[in-house]
Amino acid sequence: MKKYTTKRLDIQHILDSASVFLLVQYNDLSSVEWRVLRRKLLSLGCYAKVVQNRKASKVLQETKYIHLGEALQGPTCFVYNTRAGEESFDLKKLYTFLEEQTKLTLIAGCIDDALVSKEGIVSISKLPKKQELHGQILAQLSSRGSHIASLLDGQRGVLLNVLDRSLQKPMHILQAIT
Repeated sequence: MKKYTTKRLDIQHILDSASVFLLVQYNDLSSVEWRVLRRKLLSLGCYAKVVQNRKASKVLQETKYIHLGEALQGPTCFVYNTRAGEESFDLKKLYTFLEEQTKLTLIAGCIDDALVSKEGIVSISKLPKKQELHGQILAQLSSRGSHIASLLDGQRGVLLNVLDRSLQKPMHILQAIT
């Protein structure tokens, strides 16, 4: 049985519990800058975990994220959220924040268990949030239903005339026969 260190378990826990984790390289961050960075990330619903490349690579080799291990070069950290805080998480805000940081470089990541390149993260961050999409779908569905109802309501007189005429024709035929 393998002996797991705390660091190994931490990395495995991040991989298992995060809906989004990003691989970020950092350069020349002081301890004060790290504290400020972590507070800002926490306000965005995220955490940062500095990882040792060798240990992280070994853990990644035992998972479906094996190819992410190839990007582990230089001082690296994982920026991640938890599935519990997923509702308040905004990838667009996180990406904007990371791009504003001169000492951080986004390399790649994983979103909902799928490996994503930096370009993919940029594209996904431009999409509307799930709540916005749900609202748009509901708006479309309700507008279609109200549109059909208004069409039927506006054409009610025409429908009644057509039905009335179709009912009167058999009556005229019956009266002519008798």
